[in-house]
Amino acid sequence: CPTKVYVGDDAVGKRGVLALRTPLARGLVVDWEGLELIFAHTFYSEVGVEPGAQPLLLAESPLNPKASRERVAALVFDVFEVPSLYVNAQAVLSLYASGRTTGCVLDVGHDQAHAVPVFRGYAVPHAIEAVDAAGRDVTAHLERLLAAAGARLDGDVVCDVKEKLAYVALDYDAELELAEADVASAYELPDGDVVTVGRARFTCAEMLFDPARFGLRETGLRRRASGGGVHDVIHAAICRCEDRAVVKELCANVVVAGGTTLLPGFPERLATELLRLRKTSTHRVKVKIVAPPDRHRSVWTGGSLLASLEHFPDMCTTRDEYAELGPAAVHRHCERRHSTRAASARELAEPPAAAPPNL
Repeated sequence: CPTKVYVGDDAVGKRGVLALRTPLARGLVVDWEGLELIFAHTFYSEVGVEPGAQPLLLAESPLNPKASRERVAALVFDVFEVPSLYVNAQAVLSLYASGRTTGCVLDVGHDQAHAVPVFRGYAVPHAIEAVDAAGRDVTAHLERLLAAAGARLDGDVVCDVKEKLAYVALDYDAELELAEADVASAYELPDGDVVTVGRARFTCAEMLFDPARFGLRETGLRRRASGGGVHDVIHAAICRCEDRAVVKELCANVVVAGGTTLLPGFPERLATELLRLRKTSTHRVKVKIVAPPDRHRSVWTGGSLLASLEHFPDMCTTRDEYAELGPAAVHRHCERRHSTRAASARELAEPPAAAPPNL
């Protein structure tokens, strides 16, 4: 008999009896059939739109290979018949959401974390840095810590514990010296039982700043900064830009994005670590951290702002271009887009036309 497929909330609601899978791994597509199912579910069931009736804007990982971008273009043009397509890195859209066109974006999401320098609206490809620790790694580590303390919890519950109790220590070693009772907090389980979470509240998140301490290693996707913490990758990414004037502007606009950066203490710890690195750097310029309160949805907000601009249609790859050049048209248009008018900071200061859908 044919296999029935569940997507989104329908799948999560049946997670106890289903074999769940995700088409993405560290931001890269590993299951194209699954991606097509998610696109269809999003268009028809969640958003309720006809994809052939309006342009499509897609956010991608900053390390997404050209071959993968081409395959996505083929999917949306051939299967969903979109009239035009615009693709840009998540980090660039997050920067747009802050009303800026130049800055270094630290995007720490569920599955991936990158530092992406952006200059006048465009990512600087050779300077992009990545770190292996992201939100799911923090959750997995918290789950292990809780299990070691005798609390074996369901994954959804662990996520809730992280969102409600976890934080980033400003000084990790000093925090470890505190008595367990000084950092402990109670969490009520769905069945009414209560568990006490102690040092796991902050030790789970320390891997974001010191992944080597927790045994995380390179996966070979891209070069990694020595040390590998989120502050290290920002520092390395900015230093790769070399030009002092550019470095100064990037340092003055370090924008954090992604849900994982909402952990209490994250911006403050990041500022402390970057200040420490600055003291030993040849680029001793002022560093300013920008942490928008709604940074968990900065990508959507930036995309909404960009798509509302009058000249947005000129930035897209059209069906005619795709028919003439094939999937590679998406690259040609990106190159042409770099030589034409980019969005200005003033244009991006306007609020998006609508709130993001609750998908």
